[in-house]
Amino acid sequence: MEKNEKKAKSANNSYTTLLGFARRTRKPNGTWVFEIIWARVAVAALILFLLSWLLLSTIIYCAFKYFRNYDEMTFAQAMTFPFNQEKHRVTMGEYNIRMAKECFKNQKWQEGYMNLASGVGRAPKNVEGRQMLAEFQ
Repeated sequence: MEKNEKKAKSANNSYTTLLGFARRTRKPNGTWVFEIIWARVAVAALILFLLSWLLLSTIIYCAFKYFRNYDEMTFAQAMTFPFNQEKHRVTMGEYNIRMAKECFKNQKWQEGYMNLASGVGRAPKNVEGRQMLAEFQ
């Protein structure tokens, strides 16, 4: 019987607050102690970081896929974009040069020139693209 009473007293002397991230506990002398539950704070911060990363990756994916018309963009590339921006810039330049070739075949000269100029700007080591730009100018 005494164990149940002690359990009931200890259960009534501790309250969670701040959405479960902190606890108010009454000490035996009657004072209240405010404790932060760091494990819950760390888990919540990790979840918030992962959700933010997914949201940012989705925004990057949509920006390149739909607004810049870069059809070869994948979600995995968008997730790793902050770590390899230089590689992504070069692959996008290669894509622009391929699109310029398609435009020239279809006799869309202005669109082809714009793709070629931006492709050579992004991938200056592409010799074929540089030659095409020199011939075009």
